Amino acid sequence: MEGPRIQLRPRKKARIEIIPLIDVIFFLLATFVLFTLSLNRIQSVPVDLPFASPNDNPNPSSPRISSRSRCPTRATSI
Repeated sequence: MEGPRIQLRPRKKARIEIIPLIDVIFFLLATFVLFTLSLNRIQSVPVDLPFASPNDNPNPSSPRISSRSRCPTRATSI
C-alpha cells in the first residue's frame, strides 16, 4: 500500500530585483549627503604665525631636528 504522492513544485530561481535596489541606494546616498551637509563646520582658533623670509639666519640656540640621527623626531642642538 502506497501513501499519497506529494507533487513538488519546481523551484524558482532566486533573483535580485534591480529597481528596488537602486531606489534604496539612492535613498541612502541622499540621506548621507544631507546628513553631512547639516554638520557644523569645526570652529578653529585664529593663530598668528611668524613669517619667515629667505634672508633670515636661524637662531643657533634654538633646537633643531637633525635628519642624520637614528630617531628623526629627536630634537638636537647645534
